[in-house]
Amino acid sequence: LKIKGMAIDNAMRQAAKEGAEGRFLTATTKIETDEQRRIKKLETKFSLLQSSMASIQQTMTDSEQALAVSLEHIRSDIQSIKSGWL
Repeated sequence: LKIKGMAIDNAMRQAAKEGAEGRFLTATTKIETDEQRRIKKLETKFSLLQSSMASIQQTMTDSEQALAVSLEHIRSDIQSIKSGWL
């Protein structure tokens, strides 16, 4: 009877240990999954930010080119006016 009691006690301890480990693994998996979701959201936001920055840079380049063309026209107009005065 004492041997059976020890076997049952050991079996109960083992079951409790496995149950605790299972809950720990489940909790760890949930945490990893939550972290993976957060990382994915951050990666998406970062990608959108990069895209926005590239668009802004292109807009700035286009504006600088347009400004350079406008300045060249103004310079040309000034030269034409000057040559008319001489």
